[in-house]
Amino acid sequence: MTRRHWILAILLLAAAAIAVFGDRAPSADVAPAVVRDPHNSVQSSAAGTVVSKTASGKVSAATTPAMLLAVLPRESLIGRGVTEPRANLFAAHSFAPIQVASTAPVQEAPRELPFKYLGKQDSGKGWTVFLEKNDNTFIVKASDAVGDDYKVVSITASTITFEYLPTHEQSFLQIE
Repeated sequence: MTRRHWILAILLLAAAAIAVFGDRAPSADVAPAVVRDPHNSVQSSAAGTVVSKTASGKVSAATTPAMLLAVLPRESLIGRGVTEPRANLFAAHSFAPIQVASTAPVQEAPRELPFKYLGKQDSGKGWTVFLEKNDNTFIVKASDAVGDDYKVVSITASTITFEYLPTHEQSFLQIE
C-alpha cells in the first residue's frame, strides 16, 4: 500500500470512531417540534409562546421569548404593493431581427421525383430514356409529358431535367 492509502485508511477509521462514539445528545440550539391543531388558528410551542392569527389576517405573537418565528406572508416582508406590476424574469426573449412576411404567394416545395431510371438509348436524333412509375413504363424523349404532373425538359448523357407542371419548378435525375 502506498502512503496515500494509509492516510485514507486512518481517516476512514477516525470517521467510523466519531460515528460510533460521538456525542448523541441533542443540541440546545435546536427548536423543539410544535404540536399544531389544524382546526384552531392558535398555535403554541413547548416554551409557552403563543402565536395567533387575528380576524384581519395579521399574525401576532405574545411578548414571551419565542423559540420559533411566526410565518409571515411574502408580500408583507418584501413591501411590494398589489398594484405594482410584476416583471416576468423568465419570459422568452429573442435578439434575432424581426422577419417581415413577404406578400408573395407560398409555393409548394419541390417534390421528390417518383420515377425510377431503367435505361437509355442513343438514337441519331437524341437520347431516349426508359422510366418506371407505379409499375408503368414510360419511353420518353426531350419535351415529352410524363403523366399529368411532369414534363421532360432535356436529356443529356448524365442527367434528365424534369419540370413539375403545377409550380414550373425544375428537378434533375442523375442517370448512368
